[in-house]
Amino acid sequence: MVMEGGEYATNNYAEYCGLGLALRWLKDQNWKGNLTIRGDSKLIIRQMQRVWSVHKDHLRTLRERCLEILDDMGMKMYPMKNKEQHETPSEEDANYWLAEWIPREKNTKADELSKKSYELYVEEKQRERDIAKPRTPTKK
Repeated sequence: MVMEGGEYATNNYAEYCGLGLALRWLKDQNWKGNLTIRGDSKLIIRQMQRVWSVHKDHLRTLRERCLEILDDMGMKMYPMKNKEQHETPSEEDANYWLAEWIPREKNTKADELSKKSYELYVEEKQRERDIAKPRTPTKK
């Protein structure tokens, strides 16, 4: 899915799309085991944990799809100690997922890679526009 702009072209939409694609890939690979979803978007992580509600319909749809994929994989959300933190899964726990918020300042490598990816995307789009632009005849 390519987003060029519009009301859904937000970082939260992109984060949910990325998570959904990653979960779909794991499901397609018949992946089994415990899963830790880490992200620097506190909103997305808290919404996945069902600690915070989702007010935007388009984001609620994406969150529900992510939860549906996890459910289809036979995974259950690992219990939380409190509204902010999961318990630590033990070795014998199987097929559990948990979502963990990583503050952006502790996630510098991922932040750097996402910015680089965005820069490359913008450069590619500019090249595509330059190629598609009709050439103006030059006068001799």
